[in-house]
Amino acid sequence: MTEGNALRRRPVLQGILAAGAASIVPATAAVTSASSASANIALDLKDPAVQSHVFQKLGYSLDGQLGFWHLQATRYGLVGAELFPFWEMHIGSFFTVRDLPGGGYEVSRMGIIFYTDIDTGEYMRRFKNPFTGKTVDVQYGVPKVKKYAPPKPMRAAYDPIEGQEPPPEGALGLIRTGSLGSAWIQGDNIWIQQDHLLISPHLGEKPIRYNDLTTYFGPLSDVLDPSVKMARAGHAFSDINNWPAWLEMGDAPGEYYSRGIGYKSFSYDEMPETWRKLAEREYPDLVKDPMKALLG
Repeated sequence: MTEGNALRRRPVLQGILAAGAASIVPATAAVTSASSASANIALDLKDPAVQSHVFQKLGYSLDGQLGFWHLQATRYGLVGAELFPFWEMHIGSFFTVRDLPGGGYEVSRMGIIFYTDIDTGEYMRRFKNPFTGKTVDVQYGVPKVKKYAPPKPMRAAYDPIEGQEPPPEGALGLIRTGSLGSAWIQGDNIWIQQDHLLISPHLGEKPIRYNDLTTYFGPLSDVLDPSVKMARAGHAFSDINNWPAWLEMGDAPGEYYSRGIGYKSFSYDEMPETWRKLAEREYPDLVKDPMKALLG
């Protein structure tokens, strides 16, 4: 996913968390353990600085270590109220973070996606569209490094290319808005939502519109612990988009929908075997040294 204008973290936030989160909880709250933290601490999760910190630790890292994300999802065609399963998606990505001189941070990330047949599990290069009866070539796109910066809480428009400002609404170019949504503590875990809207105009074609909805979650103790730079985390994902051109749906009504779950890994070997085997076969140079692939 692509994100834009760097959000400046308040320097005081690190000091607050290092002091045991005492300044961002009620004066009467006491932190004695991870379990008591979840029961007694009420973080101000509406504070933009707190939201930003939670998102960075769950979604990425506070330092430059190499991290990985996996997502396994099912892609559907949605027509009316009926879902038609298309294929399984196996998505892996790797990332590293660097602080920016003026504050905030930048993420370098590369994603590699594979589709597999729902019945056979075989890697898909062609797909028979059940709506049109046509067999089409599956278009994956070439994996490349993208530079991300965090979305601002509430709503912020941003462009994923080199951190530039987005073009005006309606102009030829990529339009993206992003937001950090609701955040909450449930049991020993902390959760935060992130939503994206992407409009990608194409000359002579209808714009492609993506709506990505992600909820990140992980141990509250990891987020509160200043010695933990990259929190353990998982995510639940869904998207609702219009038809990609390569499916050759024309003006047919309906949406391109998926849902899935995944987790953050701290090493390549922790990634799912299905994705690793496909990645090693299709992109051996990239996965041989992910950090080199990210930094060049």
